[in-house]
Amino acid sequence: PEDPLYNDLLKKLLNDIDNGLMDVLGLKGEALPLLWTCDYIPKNPEGWSKPGNACAMDTEYVVGEFNCSCVGVSKFQAVCGGELTLADVSDADYFDGCELTDLMGKQAIKMLKATQKKKIAVVGSANFDTTYAVGAKLPTAGETVVTGGAPATCCGGKGLNQAVAAARVGGAGVAVEFAARVGDDAAADAVRSALADAGVGAARVAATAAAGTGLGVVLLEDGGEVLSVVVRGANFAGWDGGEAWDDLVAGASALLLQREIPEAVNAAAAAAAKRAGGVIVLQDAGGEDRPLDPEHVANCDYLSPNLSELRRL
Repeated sequence: PEDPLYNDLLKKLLNDIDNGLMDVLGLKGEALPLLWTCDYIPKNPEGWSKPGNACAMDTEYVVGEFNCSCVGVSKFQAVCGGELTLADVSDADYFDGCELTDLMGKQAIKMLKATQKKKIAVVGSANFDTTYAVGAKLPTAGETVVTGGAPATCCGGKGLNQAVAAARVGGAGVAVEFAARVGDDAAADAVRSALADAGVGAARVAATAAAGTGLGVVLLEDGGEVLSVVVRGANFAGWDGGEAWDDLVAGASALLLQREIPEAVNAAAAAAAKRAGGVIVLQDAGGEDRPLDPEHVANCDYLSPNLSELRRL
């Protein structure tokens, strides 16, 4: 306890505990028996190469690895407790301690694996959007509205929006993986950059030569109402229909879908997620006035239409 390095490690560990280490381990602050141990490393220049160095009673040590484990401590009292030195510890107690150290290490690995990041998978559309502010009133059929403001650009599409929203809400505890199709163009670069900035995994965002990246044109009036036109582009032309989804949905607690991509792609992804045991959410349930495949709907746990889509349903 007088070793400054030991005390420094202890303070750092206690600080980690105060800052959520127990939550990460899934312990939630319960009252549990804790074992505090540290590995000591010989200070002798020849180190472990000197015969018998590790067990020599006159060897000076520095603190190595420091551990806190949630196990019973009875077997370790002979090793760690009181004023005992290594010379006072029987071989039986020492090897019991080694065995328990191995067991608690395996348990710690098991706990960490069980508390890995949650995963959300999203399959859907990605667009490059341009928004024009049109003032107090949206144009009607045949009407021209003149605006002096500069257009605003951003990345969108219901799929991309879902992925970014999931990453923002989930924070550091959620890994979001997004699958989409884009063109081989500057808009695709902007889409990938937006996903990276949001912390969304984009390994399954693939480029196609069949069409350009999807585009959105939005007219925005002062009150917040919008009128939108979407150019499908790669969102529809980029899929070959033979995509495998098992790797994307494996381990995912939820799959988020919309209807700005081919229905067959949605259905295949939903079927894979159903087999994997994930929750399936379908946004845009009445989108584009296309009929919903009953088998696809049966695989979905939640439908999330907006007002106009609900009317279509």
